[in-house]
Amino acid sequence: MKRKFIIALTLAVMMTTTTMAKAEILKDETVYGSLNSDGTVGSIKVVNHLYGESSEPYYIDYGSYKNIKNLSNNVNPEVNGSEVKWPTSVFKDSGLYYEGNVEKQLPVTIGIKYFLDDKELKGEELAGKSGKLRLELKVTFNNEGNTSSNLMAQIQVVADQEVFTNIKTEGSKVVVGKKANISFVALPSKEQSFVLEMDGKDMELEPINITLIPATISVPQDIKSDMDKLTEGLGELEKGSTSLVTGMDKLSLGMGTLRYGMDGLHVGLNKIYGATNEIKSQSGQLMEGINDFHKGLSTLQSESKAMVGAVGALQGGLQEVAKGSNGFNEGIKGISSGITGVNGALSEVAGGMNNLTKSHESLAALAKELQGSSDPKVQALANGVLQEAAALQGLNNGVTQSSYGLGEIDKNTKTLKEGYNEFNKGVASIAENTKQMGEQMEKLPDGIGTMKDSFGAIKYGTSRIFGGYDDINKGLETMTKETKTIPTAIDKLKEGQSGVKNAISKLGNEGIHTMRTTLESSLQDSILGDKADSVKGSFVHEKNSNTTVQFLLRTPAIEKVEEKKQAAEVKEEKKGFIKRLLDLFK
Repeated sequence: MKRKFIIALTLAVMMTTTTMAKAEILKDETVYGSLNSDGTVGSIKVVNHLYGESSEPYYIDYGSYKNIKNLSNNVNPEVNGSEVKWPTSVFKDSGLYYEGNVEKQLPVTIGIKYFLDDKELKGEELAGKSGKLRLELKVTFNNEGNTSSNLMAQIQVVADQEVFTNIKTEGSKVVVGKKANISFVALPSKEQSFVLEMDGKDMELEPINITLIPATISVPQDIKSDMDKLTEGLGELEKGSTSLVTGMDKLSLGMGTLRYGMDGLHVGLNKIYGATNEIKSQSGQLMEGINDFHKGLSTLQSESKAMVGAVGALQGGLQEVAKGSNGFNEGIKGISSGITGVNGALSEVAGGMNNLTKSHESLAALAKELQGSSDPKVQALANGVLQEAAALQGLNNGVTQSSYGLGEIDKNTKTLKEGYNEFNKGVASIAENTKQMGEQMEKLPDGIGTMKDSFGAIKYGTSRIFGGYDDINKGLETMTKETKTIPTAIDKLKEGQSGVKNAISKLGNEGIHTMRTTLESSLQDSILGDKADSVKGSFVHEKNSNTTVQFLLRTPAIEKVEEKKQAAEVKEEKKGFIKRLLDLFK
């Protein structure tokens, strides 16, 4: 029973072939790795199966082998360095099997640690012991070679349930009879670890088998089509997340502008609130003034009727004054004309007096000479003549002065006449204008009444406005208080938007992008594909074409010393081909 899995797998490898192409040599490599109990490589043997037909007499296989052995017949190859040359005639029927040892790094590195009651031991030290066993298995995929990315590792641990109980495992467990088959699967290409815990008594453990198989699953075309749509959708979703990040940047910029605007709004509302406070405080005085003005209009309306009567009386008086002024104006004109005539007559008198004075001058000169006469009568006559001359001279001077004065009076009277004439015209104009004003004044009381009614409506509207200002003032006060905290709230919102943007960016770059690329590269290329069941490409040498490869790795069994001795005493029987294959793991 211990070797059933290996026998079945070996037979499957040998019996599985790919349909041959005409005139073509194909090759299957089966790599047997004998591992130490800790998973390190002890030795590697490769069994090659060459089959097919070729028109060429020889086929060259490539590989740096040691101990090449033909497993099918007695034909030996020609070996030249890494070239192994076989005659194609030996490939007829079932083909040629040959083996050889190689020294190469496997596509995976296996690490196995054993802990008994939390104390690490070597695998071979566990034989016959009892306690709580913990196996830690680690699989690391190597990136070198052309087969590593196409493989997954299947690990199988067989536990005899008469030896082990309380089995705890992360892998799958299948019980066949008394044996529990625990399997772990490591998918490429990350390092993966597995843990198996169980209680053991007088322990021994069968070999741990690791099979490297193609990491491919052939899926139906409709599912593949849906997978393609999924990856395309993830690509669109990734683009959408990028656009969303760009939109979030614009939104953040807009929020910055909004925050700046809200600061300005708060300042503006604060100013308006202050202004409405001032209006509210001044509205009382303004309403008092409006009320007084309205009362004044009522008083003016009542008094305007008396003003109309007064204007009418003034109009009558002015008309009488205008009539009197016309007569006075005519009198001034007569006085001016009389003074002009008197002034002309006086000028003639003055001229005559001047001539008389000049005519009397000779008589006065004679009288001066006669003043010295001894005759008293003559002296008296002479003195009388001189006195007369003096009187004439004084009269002449007086007439001259009177003529001059009357000339000034005449000139001034003319000025008075002209001025009063203009005054008289003004009086007449005032009288006429007063008449027109009186006619218009008759309409004044009705006009003031209309004005009073209109202003009453203004007064009512202003009262309503100031009443509304109180509500406006309260509303502005609330708005001012509320807008004060909005910029801070916007800052917090921007921080939140930044977090959302970073999350979206991370979702797009690390989440959706990683999901898409992983799905495309890892799953689509490695797990989901149309590849054959065997891995294409040679493990032994990169020049080998038309080659598939399988890997079978195995650790030694952990056995008690007595059983080893008994096994050594068993007589060696003649080995067939199957036995020789099984011996590859020894």
